Amino acid sequence: MMIYIYSYKSQKIYIISQNLELIDTLEIGDGLKNIPPEKWGSSVQFVLQRELGELFLYNSDKPEQGFYRISDTGLERLEYGQAKYKNKFILANGNFYDLYKERVISNNNDEVKQMVLNTDGNYYFTTSKDLSDPKKKVDEKNIYLTKINKKSLPAYIEELNEKNN
Repeated sequence: MMIYIYSYKSQKIYIISQNLELIDTLEIGDGLKNIPPEKWGSSVQFVLQRELGELFLYNSDKPEQGFYRISDTGLERLEYGQAKYKNKFILANGNFYDLYKERVISNNNDEVKQMVLNTDGNYYFTTSKDLSDPKKKVDEKNIYLTKINKKSLPAYIEELNEKNN
C-alpha cells in the first residue's frame, strides 16, 4: 500500500511507502497548477473510482479542468470517451462525474445524507424519506438505506440530470 500526498506549495504529489520512505514524486498537470489554496488547504483533491480501482486528482471548485489519473507511469489527464469508462462514474462532493461523457450531474436532493458508489458499481445512500411510499410523511427519526444497482444507475443519473436542467 502506498500513501499519496498532494502539496499545493510545491505543486507535486508525493508517493510514500508505509515505512514513510519516499517512492516517487509526480508533477501535477498544468491545468491544476497555480490554484490558490483556501484558508486551510487546497481545492485539489484525490478521488477514487472504486469500480476500476483508479485514483484521480481534480479541482473540486473547478471540475471542468478535468480529472488526472494517477498511474504507475505518472499523472495523465483523463481522456473522456474511452470504452472502459462507459457507465463509470465518480461520486464526490455530492456530484456524479461521468468519466465517459465529460459531464457533472449534481445531486441537489437535500433528503440524501450519505452516499457511496461501491466497487460493484452500485450506489447507496441514506435518506429520511421512505422512497417505497412517497406519500408517507418524512420522519427525521427514521433513516432508510437505498440501493440503486449498477444496471439502473445510468438511468437514475439521467433522471437527476433532467431534473437539474
